[in-house]
Amino acid sequence: MVPLQRDTLWLECTNPENPLGFVHNDISGHEALVISEDGGKIVRLPDYCDSLNIESNIVNVSLTPEGSARIDVKKSCFVKIYDDYAGFSKMKYSDQAEHLTDNIKIPNVVMEKIAVSETKLPLPFIDISYTWNTRQYGSKSGTRLFIPVNPYRSTYDYLNVGERLHGVEIQSGYKDVDTIVINIPAGFEIESIPSAVDVKTPFGNFKSSCLRDGQIIKIAHSFYLPSGKYTLAQYSDFLKFIEVVNTAYKGKIVLKKSS
Repeated sequence: MVPLQRDTLWLECTNPENPLGFVHNDISGHEALVISEDGGKIVRLPDYCDSLNIESNIVNVSLTPEGSARIDVKKSCFVKIYDDYAGFSKMKYSDQAEHLTDNIKIPNVVMEKIAVSETKLPLPFIDISYTWNTRQYGSKSGTRLFIPVNPYRSTYDYLNVGERLHGVEIQSGYKDVDTIVINIPAGFEIESIPSAVDVKTPFGNFKSSCLRDGQIIKIAHSFYLPSGKYTLAQYSDFLKFIEVVNTAYKGKIVLKKSS
């Protein structure tokens, strides 16, 4: 702890890789013992507003008539989400590729290139730009292509398993923001596309849209899950909110070959 005239600066004393002034996930919001010439006192370390903990994906998908694709992604992680990726820039390429591939819910992923840029401010962030391809971005059936709306997000189906005995606590809130542009291959038209969703609840907010603009489809997802404690009686309503998110993330776009 470095006491300043108007504020207090907290410095990580065991890891020189941590950004100056950033209180990492293992200790943020925890109690600490401060010892000075006047004795000791218990203080609470700073924590961060949930809305600062953002993970975003900006994605451009170049789709072929056969369902294969080349995909360019810029992934950005801020504050507490940054801390989950703090060692990413020092990983071997093969480990980086494996980590990114594991987070893509599509088979036959082949990673092409990865570039990492880390900004070590008191509110740090990391940008990961990468390109990958797959021969199975879309599933082909006759004259149709079935395209996943968002293959970058896991669903929360595991929450509704068995009988629950306790309430719910979200200890660390976050926000996921995705913008996905899909280039429609020549000779195809949209047969169906998911409807827009805009839900605001005591448990969080979710917004989804899929819009056509010429020969591209623009998908926008925003999911905000703040920290909070909810009773067992609220659990069924919490599940209804999560099911809205699950349904949107599992959505499909259907393209049909023009006659």
